Amino acid sequence: MDAELDLLERWAFVSSRDGGGEETLAAWTRSYQLVDEGRDPLRASRVIRKVADFESLTGRRSGDVSFDASERAVKLCEPYPDSPEYALALAELSECHSWTDSFDAARRYAEESLQAARRSGSHEALSRAYIALAYAYIRDDRADHDSAEAVRHAKLTGDSNEVTAARITRGAWLTFRGRLAEALEIEQAALRECLDGGESNLAAFYAGAVARNLLIVGQHSDADRAIREGLTLARMPHDGAHVRLAAALLAVRRGDLDRARLHLQRAKELIPDLDDRPALFAPPVVAEYLVANSQPDRALELLARTMVVQIVDPRVVDEMLMLGARSAADMAEEARDRRDHARITHARELLDGIVEIRHGLQPPPFEPLAAEDLILPALEAVYAAETARCLAQSPTSALWEEAVQRCAAAGLRWEESVASHQWAHALLTEGAPRAVIAAPLRSAYGLAGGMGASPLRHEIETLAALARISLGEPELPATDKVPTAFQTLTKREQEILSHLVAGRTYAEIAAALFISKKTVSVHVSNVLRKTGTTSRREVATLAGRLGYPPGQPANWAAS
Repeated sequence: MDAELDLLERWAFVSSRDGGGEETLAAWTRSYQLVDEGRDPLRASRVIRKVADFESLTGRRSGDVSFDASERAVKLCEPYPDSPEYALALAELSECHSWTDSFDAARRYAEESLQAARRSGSHEALSRAYIALAYAYIRDDRADHDSAEAVRHAKLTGDSNEVTAARITRGAWLTFRGRLAEALEIEQAALRECLDGGESNLAAFYAGAVARNLLIVGQHSDADRAIREGLTLARMPHDGAHVRLAAALLAVRRGDLDRARLHLQRAKELIPDLDDRPALFAPPVVAEYLVANSQPDRALELLARTMVVQIVDPRVVDEMLMLGARSAADMAEEARDRRDHARITHARELLDGIVEIRHGLQPPPFEPLAAEDLILPALEAVYAAETARCLAQSPTSALWEEAVQRCAAAGLRWEESVASHQWAHALLTEGAPRAVIAAPLRSAYGLAGGMGASPLRHEIETLAALARISLGEPELPATDKVPTAFQTLTKREQEILSHLVAGRTYAEIAAALFISKKTVSVHVSNVLRKTGTTSRREVATLAGRLGYPPGQPANWAAS
């Protein structure tokens, strides 16, 4: 019997490494049928935990946690408090409580797990105990130490699955602190390692994680490559659904709604309850698809229904709140165009419902955990602007300007492009001069083009035609037409200023002029010094007021 169980465990390990979810589950299920809990309780505890894990990963069991299995695993190990199995079972029970926001219980079990792991001397048990502690204290600074220790002990096991689990935890902590770029760097390095090592299962998981975060920061071409890798490698239903959701979101933003629908259908086939799985982040993706399909009311209903279960990750819930405001704004604008007052009221009621749900959850909306977190303030700024759009408040250009600035600072290129378009629209509605409208409109156009976002690019072109604004590159003025304030600028500095007036970012200016961002920064500093201004915004405003470059109306600020 023991020999057969040993063979089944080796089979499960190899199948898991190769991405065979069903084969792995079959091996652990057969082990569960054979193991004698009375004679070998420690093995039975391990088998119970593994069966529960793979039932979730293969979509055989709804939800991301299994309290019954975890509690049973702990009970079997209680007579052996110094065993690695006891520490591992306690760690898993702690994570179940963290996933359901029961942090007091999660911390208690995690601390017990760490003590047991130390007694056992097992690096696997220590890594899992620190993982449990990191999730239990995910909103506290101590999770920095715990997640780092989890990675250190995981590497000492020599098991790539353990290293992956620890890296996921480290990435989660960095993301919670708003340090998305660092989390993405870890995930991309791990993806390369898994691809080089032929570990298809882990590579598929990382491909989904990398693609999602690349879409958040608007690196759509890189996200496309990660998605292609993931679709090729994914054999586990959970990983496949993760990659399909990323593929659907990319297709939505590129305007291929049929392809997006097919990806969403396949994700739902793999994990039927994917909307209620916090680890998959599905509701924001589905909501964007529904809005793009002119179904904002359905998006709002979905977001309201799934918000409570998703609160395990408050950042995702705040993203859902922002998308709810956008959905309601689209719905209200469409209704105003049709003079459908009942639908306008309904849009506002749906938004009020989502806001009420979010305010009933902890932590409060858009509450950053660290001063360096620029992402949540950016989402909050977009939410405020979208809410004002829903309520038809005016003027809103200042709200959209703040949203653009915060999204740019946070590196959220997709949201920056959307907000820049809305800022230009608000300026046009408020009667701003074309020179003022041109800067955010051209910036949005450049960003959308770089991401291959055809629908957004088309909307920008339509608005530019309505405002009679050229979306081409800004022209340099003739020397004899340069206002006094700008006459000391070199030719290169004039070029830089023209791009600043057009609303270009440092990266876009660098790409256009084939120079580094650092060189752009030096030129901008010189422009500010020579013109007596203190910011890019101020110097662009001065240039616009003086009608510089030519073709922009003079004294627009006064108007």
